[in-house]
Amino acid sequence: MGPTIALHNHSFYLPIVMTSLLNVVALCLLINFAFGDRVEDREYPEGLYTGEVNDKGQRHGQRRLVWHNGHVHEGEFREDRPNGLGVYTDERGNVFKGEYENGKRSLNGDVEFQFANGASFKGRAI
Repeated sequence: MGPTIALHNHSFYLPIVMTSLLNVVALCLLINFAFGDRVEDREYPEGLYTGEVNDKGQRHGQRRLVWHNGHVHEGEFREDRPNGLGVYTDERGNVFKGEYENGKRSLNGDVEFQFANGASFKGRAI
């Protein structure tokens, strides 16, 4: 027979012996493609999302949302909402860089504001 691999309660027969690093890397990429989050372009009521979605079809992972009004969020999403590090730019060019929690800006930790008029703030919010 040959080597087998167990993944997500499924066993797979591997007809080749994994002897090179290239084969191992290729197998990891194949497994991630088959069982990992999907990357999609999806239209939502608020705008276009390009990024990973989970098994529930929710925005989940690292990517970008462009609102119809010109606002852009690039960063991490968790269960359909911005969560974690992100960069938000409004239609005038004002930029917020920092943490998000449950879809809202968190002023905990390091933050950075860059305003379209050239003013900026970088520091630790408390």
